[in-house]
Amino acid sequence: MAAWFCRRLAALTVSKASSYLGHKELSCSCSASLPSRIHPVVAGLHDSVNALLAWTKAPAPVQAASTLWIGAGMDHLGHLLSSLTDVLHHPQVQDPERRRCQTASSWTERLLRDLVVIADAHSCFSDVLVSLKELLGEAQAAVRNGDATRLAAALCTRRRSDRDLSSLAATLRAVSHRSNSPAAATSDSGEAALAEAVEAATCAVASASAAIFAGLASASASSVLRALTSPPTASSAEAMERLQNLEECFVAAEDGCKQVHRALVNARMSLLNVLTPC
Repeated sequence: MAAWFCRRLAALTVSKASSYLGHKELSCSCSASLPSRIHPVVAGLHDSVNALLAWTKAPAPVQAASTLWIGAGMDHLGHLLSSLTDVLHHPQVQDPERRRCQTASSWTERLLRDLVVIADAHSCFSDVLVSLKELLGEAQAAVRNGDATRLAAALCTRRRSDRDLSSLAATLRAVSHRSNSPAAATSDSGEAALAEAVEAATCAVASASAAIFAGLASASASSVLRALTSPPTASSAEAMERLQNLEECFVAAEDGCKQVHRALVNARMSLLNVLTPC
């Protein structure tokens, strides 16, 4: 199922990311052309984007992933998606006149597509986590029993799951590096500012999600490989500790993934409501 999701995601996204494109922190000034009533809501979205980008740019932990690091990333994702939903629920955005104008906007169509891609990626991520947790149980049993053959088999299975995680991370990096020029798609300055803020939020969500996926893939590879190469006697307790730490990372990621996926679905439904003619 994970492989099917990855093929589906590949069909929905661009084939190659533009590596030279970077994320820029947003200033509240880019929403100055919006009506004053909606400005504070968009300003809150800017703050959430900048907080998430700051987490993404911060140095990764030495062990590639930790429960605190994953938890912080998932919390930032949840806050940003909540801010995005608040913007889409704002009466100014829900205004019938604005909704008629937004129905044909290219940036809203792109946002709908990107939200589907990111939500599907998190759904696929959840499936991969289930497989990795089962693998982890096999690896822990193999370490306890000193069964090198069983541990080697678990390593082979882990490689397939890690490739799925790496593929998902690459897909979302492509989304996060997509050209950010929504303002050119509309002549309305207020809508252009709103489009810029929403586009930046989508890119930040994709970038942070990719960082979490890649971090877990790296942590999984490191923990299982070290367990495989550890001596069967003196280092067995250390190997078990590494595997238990990895299990805690999987649990933290699984809990956060469910919340983020729900928030993505809610954001997409909110956008569909905005685009539905009265």
